[in-house]
Amino acid sequence: RGEEARDGSCVVVRFTVHAPGDPAEVLVYDSDKFKPEGVKFVVGENLHAEVLDRAVIGASPGSVLDVVCTDEQQARDAVLDIEPPALSDTAVAKVCERQ
Repeated sequence: RGEEARDGSCVVVRFTVHAPGDPAEVLVYDSDKFKPEGVKFVVGENLHAEVLDRAVIGASPGSVLDVVCTDEQQARDAVLDIEPPALSDTAVAKVCERQ
């Protein structure tokens, strides 16, 4: 976890990815649906979205956290086939306002 993470460190997580919608958030990805056993991250070896790698590496075991990303490239994950919808300027402004 965090600074203790080394290449080869492994963690299994369950998570959902949401995008701002009108009027409510849109579910983009639910790991329980596609990978009920959890998603395995191996530091330095997986090619997951940058935002997921940063969130997982920085989290303590048992954590529940919200990770917000407005950068489309960092949010895209080819391994898990996560393709977030493009965010409108209004949605980006709302997200940035909450941070």
